[in-house]
Amino acid sequence: MLSLAIMKASGAFAVDPSASFYIDHAQYISPGIYEFDIMAKASGATTSFDLRTFQAGIYVNSVWNGGTLALSTAPGYSELSYPGYNGSYQWNSTDKVINCSVNYNVKPSPSTCVSTLVGNVDAVRIARIRATNSTSFGCATPDMKFNYVQNNSPLRLRTSFSWRESGCTTNYELFYPARTYGGVAKFNTETYATSDADGRSPVSTLANTGNCFPILQLTAYLQGFYMGSATMQSVLLNQSVKSVSYEQADSITVELHREANPAIVDASVRGVLKVDGTASVTLPAITRQLLLRSRTAS
Repeated sequence: MLSLAIMKASGAFAVDPSASFYIDHAQYISPGIYEFDIMAKASGATTSFDLRTFQAGIYVNSVWNGGTLALSTAPGYSELSYPGYNGSYQWNSTDKVINCSVNYNVKPSPSTCVSTLVGNVDAVRIARIRATNSTSFGCATPDMKFNYVQNNSPLRLRTSFSWRESGCTTNYELFYPARTYGGVAKFNTETYATSDADGRSPVSTLANTGNCFPILQLTAYLQGFYMGSATMQSVLLNQSVKSVSYEQADSITVELHREANPAIVDASVRGVLKVDGTASVTLPAITRQLLLRSRTAS
């Protein structure tokens, strides 16, 4: 009887979630505007967990940046439960670090709490960050890396997250005082460890291209989606496509074909057409015929 009671007691403690956080879906909107997503996903033995808060410090390549960054959350691009990611941003020009402060108001009243269910199949977008540079971005790669070490002056936020273990009252954080985290936290595929040699994650291979190619800014309206007044329907959102915004109409593919032999495609890139008909894609600086394809027509 005694051993049974001990087993029940020990089984009452929940297991800390294992999670992966990474940078993805990066895109140059213009020569001086760059956008990227911070994504979250349950990993390892964890099938899902309730994400409560997130904060990050992100190192960038000073050669790539070359100026001062103004930072904001792209409208409609946080998939966290209301009020979404509402943290603030601060540019540390000394260390070239983007500071993303913790989101707040996750317990609006004593009896209610806010969290986001994060699974191990579809990743959740914490935020899409828009970085507007005071000059054009260079050809060097961004080399974005999550910071692991807190520093107050100049400010370098330590990347961390918190979760709800049960109800509204039991919450823990990666660096919870006097408590050892029992899960596996990965940042840009690297498993976090207190003994990490350089105090930062590796670069995300999913989003690390330089601004070396010209940016094509085009305007097009898709028949069947056009509602008039230079506006299309938000088709992706209406079809419940994961990780989209009300600003997006449909996905497109832009191809460059040879004039003498149109069957030869020299470049092809995917993009998203916004509801106002605009899209931006990066293509090689060559003279070719341009073909725009949507999911249903070309």
